[in-house]
Amino acid sequence: SYSYLVTNIYLNHVEDRVIPLLGDNRLTAQEAVADRVIMGYFRKPQRFLSKALRVLKDEGGIVHYHQLTPTESIPDEPLNQFREVCTNMRKECRLENLVRVKSYAPRIVHVVRICLAQAQESRGLAHHDLPPGADVGGQGVILQHAP
Repeated sequence: SYSYLVTNIYLNHVEDRVIPLLGDNRLTAQEAVADRVIMGYFRKPQRFLSKALRVLKDEGGIVHYHQLTPTESIPDEPLNQFREVCTNMRKECRLENLVRVKSYAPRIVHVVRICLAQAQESRGLAHHDLPPGADVGGQGVILQHAP
């Protein structure tokens, strides 16, 4: 899947704005560099969430948080996990969009929560004024976990 990611970055002409990372990103990703982090790994993504939040610039940004979720726990369970990590890191978070990607298994759904995360004292972040899916420009990092 990493090779497809690299190919799509090239085909969409965003090489100057998107940095694909392969491996254990808790070790490889730089911190405080991204406006947006796409967490493409959906099995126990909470293991990578604190690092994803540290990859965001100090003023905050958007996290695309993929997860496998029991249908009956949508929308609360994974968002609660995200909020808990944000609180522990002294960040505020807000759900901007929830996307059901596909059914993964009986009563299990692959979902993406697009969340705004920012430092508790920060109030000037403009991402929340944009419609869901809007291109915010800036630097993005895609955290792709190696199997």
